[in-house]
Amino acid sequence: MQLAEESGRSLKKIAPIKNFDFSLTHKKVLMRVREEIKMHKMEWKVPIAVGGGHGTHEILRGPGDALRFMRRHWPEKHGLFYKMAESRCRESLADAIPPDGSRLPFVAAMIEADIMFV
Repeated sequence: MQLAEESGRSLKKIAPIKNFDFSLTHKKVLMRVREEIKMHKMEWKVPIAVGGGHGTHEILRGPGDALRFMRRHWPEKHGLFYKMAESRCRESLADAIPPDGSRLPFVAAMIEADIMFV
């Protein structure tokens, strides 16, 4: 514990924040913001409309949208096409393949999972 003088009258004990690297936290926040911006910029030439119950649907415009959809709404997170689609979407976001290179594997994964789409 550190001692700090308070208005010249008495000493007060202050507990330091241990093992907390503020600069690392700042870097993580910046990386997450950059990743989100990139996910919104990468788009397929033809978006996919995913059908939901009661006439609702969601428009997926690229690999970032596809990954978010897979994380939040996928019925079972396994299967050959699921893993391939997830991998291709990540590769697209890392600029290893063009965005449209992830679209077909994602469509195959939706068929495998019996998810309605247009």
